[in-house]
Amino acid sequence: MVFMRSITLVTFSMVLVAMQAFAEDRCVGNAPEAESWVAEKLNEAQAARENSEFNSASELLNAAALNFPRIADVSISSRCMGQTNWRRYYKEKQLTYFALGRSAENTGKKKGSNFDGYWYYVEGDNRKDVGRLLGKLPDDPNRYASAGNLIRDKLSKYQWAVDNGFMLLADEQAGQEFYQTRLDRLIAHSRARGSALLKTESDIVSGDITENEKFVLKAEQDASAMLGAIMGDESVLPVSEARHDVMRAERSLTVMRVARQWLQWITSEEAAPILVLAVDRGDVLLARADDTSYGLEARDDYYAAATGYYKFANADIQATRSISSRKAIEPKLEAARLSREARMDEKADQLQESAKEFQQSIEKSDAEKKNFKSEADALEDELDF
Repeated sequence: MVFMRSITLVTFSMVLVAMQAFAEDRCVGNAPEAESWVAEKLNEAQAARENSEFNSASELLNAAALNFPRIADVSISSRCMGQTNWRRYYKEKQLTYFALGRSAENTGKKKGSNFDGYWYYVEGDNRKDVGRLLGKLPDDPNRYASAGNLIRDKLSKYQWAVDNGFMLLADEQAGQEFYQTRLDRLIAHSRARGSALLKTESDIVSGDITENEKFVLKAEQDASAMLGAIMGDESVLPVSEARHDVMRAERSLTVMRVARQWLQWITSEEAAPILVLAVDRGDVLLARADDTSYGLEARDDYYAAATGYYKFANADIQATRSISSRKAIEPKLEAARLSREARMDEKADQLQESAKEFQQSIEKSDAEKKNFKSEADALEDELDF
């Protein structure tokens, strides 16, 4: 047992030596005075923080991390400032960014926002406040994407350091688990929201007609019937058998857009099935648009709805085909519309003429009534009534 432990310790020591050598290879561009220069910048940053000059402290910390002397114009990791300096830098950044986070929160509250300061807390590794703000994260895909991607960036920096042979501080090692747990929770919630929305989308497209849809369609039919009755000819009104399908397609696409927002930030592969579904939806509508048994108005609406799906899915070939097919029926559709408008204008002129005649008849009737009254009054006078 002691022998095995000795082997394990030797192996671990060899790994550490190898990692240290690997990390040193990443820092060969350091000037000899680099570490002492960084130490002085950290002293200045500490003094600024202690004087509550937090923005100045932040600028000095950035200078310490990014601008230390080099023997050549090369990119060097901030961790090349040395382990002692890095430990001080980590703590100073944590304290400074905590104060800046509090200030950002106070400013945000005055504007009605309750999530300002999050960036500072993550960057400064103030985990208690990161968890606090995540606990009241608005249920919005863009907010989840921003919060998750910032954590993801934090984790990638940890991983880069490890992969390149740098030793993480104990606090950083604990941070890896903390941030991974929070990222997993954000992803799980986003995935659940996306799945729920896709279920809603399916119900929209294939579900039974809803009471709201019945109400909208009936209102449109009643309005058309009333206008047709007034015009005395329903054939002058545009008719589209696609109205119900197009209404559903518009709602479907709206839900798809939000579902994609929830899933896209996780990975592009996570959201890919939504684009495939959108193309399938577009194909169904395109087939109806190509069906000449439908009226021109309906076909035009179907082409427009299909194109909307294709553009959302970045399906350029299908979108171009749908747009071209729609343009192909434009001459006939425009001719039909012009003919209908001409007949509507004719009906309107007839209605106007009828209204004019009706008004004249009323005026004539009023004149006749006045004339009859005058004659009646004269007769009464004559008969001495």
